Amino acid sequence: SSGINAEYGWKDPADYIAIVRHHHGEIEAVKVFEFTNWGISLLDRFQDMNPGRWVVTNGGPIQEEVADDAKHIADDPIFGVNGDLAFNWGYSDNGVRIALTGGHLSGENVNDDNSHGLGNDFWCDPKTGVSHGGGMWAHEISNIQDCP
Repeated sequence: SSGINAEYGWKDPADYIAIVRHHHGEIEAVKVFEFTNWGISLLDRFQDMNPGRWVVTNGGPIQEEVADDAKHIADDPIFGVNGDLAFNWGYSDNGVRIALTGGHLSGENVNDDNSHGLGNDFWCDPKTGVSHGGGMWAHEISNIQDCP
């Protein structure tokens, strides 16, 4: 929408990204990353789904802070693991928009529902972004877990 483009620069080149976790309006954790390839908009990065599976940073976060009283960090797919950002991580009929390389990243043809992050769908065509089953397996965030 024009609102998000005007407010957040969705189509503007982005050289850095911050991921912030908050609870009841209070910031609990933040990680800031520098993109490996500069001058590419977030829209272009997220539309690059075929082939996708793009590791977009190198060297981990350039800044990281976690509040002492933040709960369940070990279960958090962003703040509970280390590594670089991976965008559009498609595997079998699953996909994750944002994951970290320090977590589990499933092989391209492995249907294990075990890549967890932000913007998940466990029944989709990850190369087109089409969700199956009316989106019943789509979810915004997935805690770290082992799905047999």
